[in-house]
Amino acid sequence: MDYKPLFGTNGQIVWLGNKLSKLNELAKATKCQDPDCQVLAYHISELEAIFAKFLAEYVPALANKEMNAEELKDFLIEIGIELNEVLYHMNEAPFLNTYLYYEDREQ
Repeated sequence: MDYKPLFGTNGQIVWLGNKLSKLNELAKATKCQDPDCQVLAYHISELEAIFAKFLAEYVPALANKEMNAEELKDFLIEIGIELNEVLYHMNEAPFLNTYLYYEDREQ
């Protein structure tokens, strides 16, 4: 499966950041200034890349009937590490971080 990133270049990220900076709801929720919206756009582009890799590589590999138990375990660890990157970008992204749930998170 070939995937062409929609936000894979700096120019595309800047374009998205400019688009995000026009949202009143985003500005109210995060006090989003232009640089914050660029940061959000960057994190969205990173999430896009992670999800594309997940769908293109990890999901098909899980369907590999020849993967033994040890390989599967190692592969699941690799997936977990990649999903940890999703949490990192969600946590660091203005606005998106308000939707993370942690049991001990201060409200």
